[in-house]
Parts: sequence; structure tokens; C-alpha cells
Amino acid sequence: MDAYLTDLFEPLGPVVVKRMFGGQGVWLDGMMFALVFGETVYLKVDDQTRETFLAAGSEPFVYHQRKRDRQAALPYFSLPDGAGDDPAEASRWARLAIEAVLRGKAPKKGKKARADIGPGPWDG
Repeated sequence: MDAYLTDLFEPLGPVVVKRMFGGQGVWLDGMMFALVFGETVYLKVDDQTRETFLAAGSEPFVYHQRKRDRQAALPYFSLPDGAGDDPAEASRWARLAIEAVLRGKAPKKGKKARADIGPGPWDG
């Protein structure tokens, strides 16, 4: 599966595949943008991309939480049908996932980014 994933996402650049939690994570430049469980590739989604994936027939990644005995979902949706055979198409979808990852790392509205504010009365 590792060779398949590196070939599939080759247009993006060198991806790294890491085994994790019974599946695999797919990373580019230190960002996990995809995960794989079984034979299914799931890509990161957010509020801006979720509907695009749904419209393409993608399904959410759902798993069973044993401790709480319930179904849970992660913000990853399956790679749309047909894209798994076409590196250019798969990479187009993966770029949406990478953009979602980057948006998730941006400071949230209303929250100030941490900054070095310099010395103050607390410095003693």
C-alpha cells in the first residue's frame, strides 16, 4: 500500500506514509492530509470542503469507540470514486485536504496569536 500511496500522490511531491492506529497516515511537509484504513483512502475535510466531498459521493471516516460504545467520526472523507486510479485527480482532491489542514492551523478568529510581548511587571 505504501508504494501505491506514494505513486498516487506523486504530483504533490514526496509523501511519507506512516503506520498508525491500525491504519496509515499520509504526510506531506509535516502535515497529515490523508489516512488509510483497509483499502480506503480518506482525505482531511473542513467546513469549506465537506460539501464538495459529499457532492462527489465521498463518505466520512467513521469508527467505533469501544470505551463509550458508540460510533464516532473524524474530519476525513473518502477519496471520490475513480480518483484512486488517477494520480492527477487524486492530487487535485488531496490539495483540498492540504488546504483544510492549513486552515486548521491558522489562528482562530477572535483569538490572538501568541506573541512575545516583552518584559512587564510580572518579570519582577
